[in-house]
Amino acid sequence: MAREITQAIVDGILVGGVYALMAVGLTLIFGVLDIINIAQCVLVILGAYLSYSLFTKAGIDPFLGLLITIPAMFIAAAGPDQGAAFTKAVGAGNATGMMVPNGWYPSYNNAESQKMVSEYVQQYGGSASGVNADVAEAYAVGQVVQQAITANGSVDNAKIISYLHSGVTLQTVQGTVKFDSLGENSSAAAFVFQWQNNGSKYVQVLPTGGVSVPIIATKPAWAR
Repeated sequence: MAREITQAIVDGILVGGVYALMAVGLTLIFGVLDIINIAQCVLVILGAYLSYSLFTKAGIDPFLGLLITIPAMFIAAAGPDQGAAFTKAVGAGNATGMMVPNGWYPSYNNAESQKMVSEYVQQYGGSASGVNADVAEAYAVGQVVQQAITANGSVDNAKIISYLHSGVTLQTVQGTVKFDSLGENSSAAAFVFQWQNNGSKYVQVLPTGGVSVPIIATKPAWAR
C-alpha cells in the first residue's frame, strides 16, 4: 500500500509539474505579447511523446533522452522568422508558403534596418532573407539603451527606466519605440510574412500595399 501511495504522489507531482510549466509558458507569452499561443502546449505534448517513443522504441531513459528531445524541440520551435536557421531545419522547399506575424523582416523599409542587414551579410555571409528576427531585436535593444544612456548622461538603472517611461519616442532598426506605463511598445510595427520562391525569399504579405506581395494561398506539398 505504501508503495502505491508513494507512486501516486510522485505521479501527481510530475503531472502537476507539466501542467505548471504549460501554464507558466502561456502566462509569459500572453503577458508580453497579448496573444494566446496555443502552439506552446502542442510543443509540450510533442516533447512528451518524443520522450515516450525514445523510451518504448529504443529503450532510452527519459532523462538521458533529454539530450535528444531538447535540441529537437529547439528546432521544432524555431519559427519561420528565424531566417536561414529555419530553412536549414525544415528544408528550403518545405518553408515555401509558411507564414508568420512579426514586427520586423530583412527588407523592412527602414534606413537603419537596411544598413544593419547589409553590414550583417557582409560580416557573416548568406543573404538578407537569412537574417533572423533575433538579430534585429537584439540590435534594437542596444539602440534603445544607448539612446537612454546618452539622454541621461548616466548608466543609472533608475534614470534609464524613468526616461524610457517618460513617453519619449526612440528610433531603432525595428522602427519607432514608445513605451507606455506598462512597458509595452505602443508604436510597434506589425506585419505578416511568408516564405516564397522555394524558400529563398522571406517577404511581407500583409498589410497589403507598398512593398507587400501576393500571398501564396496553397502551400506546396511537404517533401519527404
